[in-house]
Amino acid sequence: MLVDEIFAVYLWRTSQRVNDNFYRTVLTYTILFRECLNDLGWSKKIESESIKIEDEKFILAQFENNIDLSSGIKVLKELNISPDSIEYFDNNVFSTLDSISPNYINNLINKPYSKGYLLIGFRGADKSIVKGLSKAIKALGGISSNIQLVDENESEISLKHKLDNIESVALRHYDKGQRPIKILNSAGVPTNSISDFMNGMDALAKKLNTKLMFYGNVGEGLMSAIMLCDVNEVADRQSFFKLLSEASTLAVSLGGSLTAEGGLGRTATPYLSNEFSRANLEIFTKLKNIFDPQYILNPGVKFNTTEDDIKPLLTNKYYPKNLENN
Repeated sequence: MLVDEIFAVYLWRTSQRVNDNFYRTVLTYTILFRECLNDLGWSKKIESESIKIEDEKFILAQFENNIDLSSGIKVLKELNISPDSIEYFDNNVFSTLDSISPNYINNLINKPYSKGYLLIGFRGADKSIVKGLSKAIKALGGISSNIQLVDENESEISLKHKLDNIESVALRHYDKGQRPIKILNSAGVPTNSISDFMNGMDALAKKLNTKLMFYGNVGEGLMSAIMLCDVNEVADRQSFFKLLSEASTLAVSLGGSLTAEGGLGRTATPYLSNEFSRANLEIFTKLKNIFDPQYILNPGVKFNTTEDDIKPLLTNKYYPKNLENN
């Protein structure tokens, strides 16, 4: 049976338990539903099959320091055939993944790991992809310590897929009391300030004696960070909130934002004054009072939440959404 036929039987059986009038209404609806599905469904199928799916290829470039990384992003952005995507992953991402799942990356990236990596993608017709890749490789010469082509063979498609899913793998990890918690969720950082931002975050992590994993779509100026935190340890808890405060201050000081896409979430709420003026915050409050005067919708997000309010959420029963809810 087709899905719509199963749906029709379900409605028919259900409507019989109500009354005849409802049954006739449902039957009419089901017939109309099937006619629409047949007419529109076939036209959409023809339309989709007539669209040529564009090819996409990638190169993976390694960098030994944040200055070279920033220079690499700059030259890529200046190309007349600019990449369709520029994604960043730091060495802590891969070393942490090694400890979480030793076979996840396997031999797809050589050790010892470099400071950071850019996964650079070009999309389009074969000729334009080849031209874009050639220009990118030439531009990165002397800046990147190593560049490898991510070919369309089984193992390297696997590499692209695994890089795309690094966040979900990391956030599912729980080991010896340590839980992965996002410090930054797609914070906005101007591409010309990536080096300053990374140097600042590295210094902050060193000062607090903690390890951070950085990744993001740096081509669009987006940066995320994950901290492995033992919520039962006072020092880890203190480091977590110190990182939240200083990371948001750093991003904003460089002309960025607490988040460049999606909602702010509970973790960012106590630090909104780092980015928005008092006048802006008052406008937010006025709008909230108009549409939700009882503060029923998503309470505790963006309004009337302090750092002391979110501290109790960081417990041994912690789940990422407790703090990240938008």
